[in-house]
Amino acid sequence: MTLKTGQFITFSNQSDEVHVLVATPDAGLVSSSIDRNEEQPVQFTKAGIYTLESQNAKHRASMQVTVTAGAGTTCGISAPNTTVTFTGKHSQGQTAAYTLTPKTVSMSAGQSITLLNKTDQALNFSCKPSADIAEGNLRVDTNEQQVVQFAKAGQYTCTSTESPREMLSVTVH
Repeated sequence: MTLKTGQFITFSNQSDEVHVLVATPDAGLVSSSIDRNEEQPVQFTKAGIYTLESQNAKHRASMQVTVTAGAGTTCGISAPNTTVTFTGKHSQGQTAAYTLTPKTVSMSAGQSITLLNKTDQALNFSCKPSADIAEGNLRVDTNEQQVVQFAKAGQYTCTSTESPREMLSVTVH
C-alpha cells in the first residue's frame, strides 16, 4: 500500500487474538494494540518504506507500506482536530482518579479527535448519544492513541468505563 504522510490505514481485527502492530524500520507509530472485533485507524507520520506486522510471531502476517512526503487524507478521515489526553494513576483499593484534557471540543461533522491514554491501565470509551464508535468496544490501551470520527452533527458526552465522572463534551456542527 502507498500513502502520503499524515494518512491513515484502518485495521480491522476479526480474529480472536489481540494484535500489536510493529513497523520495521520504526515508523514512529504510537503503540497500536488492536483488540478483538476492533477497528483502529493508524496514522503514518514519517515518510519511508515499512514492513508492518503483528508483534506476536505466531500470528505474523506482513504488509509493505510506502509513505511518501506530502500531506493527504485516507478513507475519508482527515487529520484529527484535537487530541484528548487521559492522565492519572489507579491506586490499589481506590477508585481510579483519571483526568482528561481538554474537557470540551467543538468541530464540524466529519472531523475527528485523537484519544490518547497516558494512564496506567486500558480504558474503554463510549459516547451518548452513540457516536458510532463501536460502543462498548473502543478500548485504548496504555500509551495508545485512537482516532474517533464524528460523522453527524450533535452534542455528545463521552467517558471511560474506568473513570465515569471524567466527561468529554463534544459539539459537532
